[in-house]
Amino acid sequence: MLALSSINRLASTMLLTGGITPVLAASLIGGISWGRWLALMCVPYGILLVVGAVLIYLLYRKGFHAPLSPLPTALPAPLSGKEIRTLAITVGASLLWLTDAWHHWNPALPAILAWACLLTPGIGALTWKEFERGFGWANFFVIASSLSLARALGSSGAGAWIAETIVRGMPTFSQQPILVVVVLLLAAALLRLLIPNIAGFLATTIPIAMSIGAATGLNPVVCGLSVMIAGDAVLYYPAQSASSLVVYERGHLTAAEIFRFGLWMTLAAYLVVLFVALPYWQAVGEPLRLIPRG
Repeated sequence: MLALSSINRLASTMLLTGGITPVLAASLIGGISWGRWLALMCVPYGILLVVGAVLIYLLYRKGFHAPLSPLPTALPAPLSGKEIRTLAITVGASLLWLTDAWHHWNPALPAILAWACLLTPGIGALTWKEFERGFGWANFFVIASSLSLARALGSSGAGAWIAETIVRGMPTFSQQPILVVVVLLLAAALLRLLIPNIAGFLATTIPIAMSIGAATGLNPVVCGLSVMIAGDAVLYYPAQSASSLVVYERGHLTAAEIFRFGLWMTLAAYLVVLFVALPYWQAVGEPLRLIPRG
């Protein structure tokens, strides 16, 4: 249950279209294609998943000795026509995302094409009423308002002003690239503790982190991705994630257990960013420092 609550969702963040977190973060950072996002995120998030799994095993290893319930022996039913068509549409959209380095389509376009196919009579598997009933309007407005907030921070100059104020207040700040990242990670964890909604967290921290990066001669993309990982890798209480809340309501976890594991994952996120992500991003063309400073 702890894996479902806290680390299962991290796998989807490796894909740009995997959920609110990657979609919003990529929009805020800008200029990241579907394939590029996968290349940047697969190693850091893969390591985070492994570390999280190991932590759960070490913390709850006694529970792994309990026998598992036997699985039902019923034979699986063959795929229906709707299921086959849905699978074909999904594979087609995935291929378009994987080949965006050649056609340079916006990641939203394959999703729109797949959506249109799923709703087309005779081809798709959904009716308009089914789509309308299951559409997450709340997520739509949350993403829109978060992007508006981030745009306001940038266009008004508030993000740049906050970044310059922080840099001026710490004279040695701009001379030590790693120190900049460490401060960003520490601030991101504190803000994540205070801001339960991941969209609000990203809309607040990514523009400011990128402005700090630009003010100190660092790569804004690396700064933005670093704070995203620091905030996305952790859950301090169930209300910070809808999936975590569903698991918590089943009664198998306590709030104290989620908070304790969140602290462990905070440390894991720090170590992964500093010792895995930064060297890896350097190797794939996203160095930490862009402008030499004297």
